[in-house]
Parts: sequence; C-alpha cells; structure tokens
Amino acid sequence: MSEPLVYFKPGCPFGLRLRIALALHRVPHRSVRFRDDEDGAARVRAVNDGNEISPTVQVAGRWLTNPSWREVRRAVRETGPLRSGGSLVLVTAAVLLAGCGSGDEAASEPPAPASALEGTWRAGPLTLADTVATIRAHGLDPYVKAYRENAPFSGDTVLSLTIEDGEWDLYGTTEGREPAPIDYDAEYEIDDATVVFHHSDGSNTYRWQVDHDTLTLHFVESTLPGYRGIPDEVFQRALYMTSAFTRQD
Repeated sequence: MSEPLVYFKPGCPFGLRLRIALALHRVPHRSVRFRDDEDGAARVRAVNDGNEISPTVQVAGRWLTNPSWREVRRAVRETGPLRSGGSLVLVTAAVLLAGCGSGDEAASEPPAPASALEGTWRAGPLTLADTVATIRAHGLDPYVKAYRENAPFSGDTVLSLTIEDGEWDLYGTTEGREPAPIDYDAEYEIDDATVVFHHSDGSNTYRWQVDHDTLTLHFVESTLPGYRGIPDEVFQRALYMTSAFTRQD
C-alpha cells in the first residue's frame, strides 16, 4: 500500500479538517508542511496551476486537490490493502499539534453547499429515556426492552451530524468523552425534500425540513437489516427524531 502524503499549510482549516478525518477513520498518512519539503511543494504547484493549495494529497504518483477523506481512502485502496492506523487518541493529538501556527497564503474556499440540508448539525444532549419516549410515541413499544439493552449510548449524549461532500456521519459525545461513531461512513443523495443515505447493506430514507438554523428529519423507510431482532427503524427514529438538530457551521 502507498501511504498518502498530505501537503498542507499550517493554520489552514481545510488541511486540518482532512487530517483529522483521516485520523478518525484510521487511514494511514503522513502530513507534510510545504516549507518542509521544497521539492514536494514544487510538485504541488505544478499540478495546481502554480498554487500551493492546502490540502493537496499524493497517493502513489496520483494527485488529489482538496479531497474528502473518502477520496483519499479510495485512492489508497486502489494501490493495495488498507492498514488500520495506530491509537486514535495519539494520532488525533499529533494532527492537532501539527496544525498549530498560521500561514501567510490564502486558503482555498470550500464549495458552497448544494442544499440547505448540508453542513454540520447538533442535537442534545439526549438521554436514553428521551429516545425511549420517541420509540413509544411511534408505536414501537414491543422493542423498548431490547433497545435499552442495545442502545448506541446510555448517558447524556450530544449528537453531531455532518452532511457534506456526499458523506453522512453521525457521532455521539457522552459525558465529555471522545466522539464515538454511531451511524457513519454512509453516502447520501438529496432529491428535493427527501434524502437517502446508503450503507453497504441497505439505506435509510427521510423527509427533511430546514427552518432557519433548525433541521427536522422524518423517517420514511429503511432497507437495512435489523440488529438482534430490533428493526432498524427503531434506532433511526431514536437517533434522528428525538430532537431537532441545530446548525453549527
């Protein structure tokens, strides 16, 4: 496997965001500041019309300009087996430290959202009792006991939902701990007021509405298999319909 080289400018939020995402998803990589590799910086300028765009990633001779972490992972997989990364906490800490400082060149601007649905959203904190109440409200009482035993969280939890660049990721942070993945690594497509996000073994469909900075999701259907006898609808309604989400970006 060819380890990606992530060229970045210190202080660039887009480079930092990519490196954190690669660490969170355990994609092996090496971060390189432009000023620490003059030859590499020259190659970056050569593929970007003379600009040092941060981040620019090299994978086995292939260049990716301002890619998503999924694009990097896909390029890595095409070169050979993907190894898992080291300690998540240590890798993330190293990434954050490497990003300290400021660059004196302007960072590239991110593309404007294609839909009001896209962005980063937050809900909660939610409790297990809150989600159980949602399940009951939708006539799913027979699954409450099993859900309690298999719920994705137990203490007060803040949900963070990121919908951007075709990627759908839901994380939960409980009692000040590190964010934990709950419903993630999915790809989505938006059709008017309907969004479908796909996993490898099925998909979920929602109707959505954004009112100012508030997102409301309404479950439509799921083709995902159940878990331990619990229909996926139970988890979907608990996670996405217990509380509205508030925009964070």
